[in-house]
Amino acid sequence: MPSGTALVGHNPEIAEAVALAAGRGLPVPPGTVAALEIAPDGLVALAWIRPPGS
Repeated sequence: MPSGTALVGHNPEIAEAVALAAGRGLPVPPGTVAALEIAPDGLVALAWIRPPGS
């Protein structure tokens, strides 16, 4: 079974975390869900982001 961790929060902190993982600023409206991938070396990257209604 895959393991994972959920990070839940509010803006501007969540938008800043997504921007760090994506390497650029992205809109993160309320209700957005994003997945981050963590490499074995600890590097974090944005896997995908889905705003509400998509």
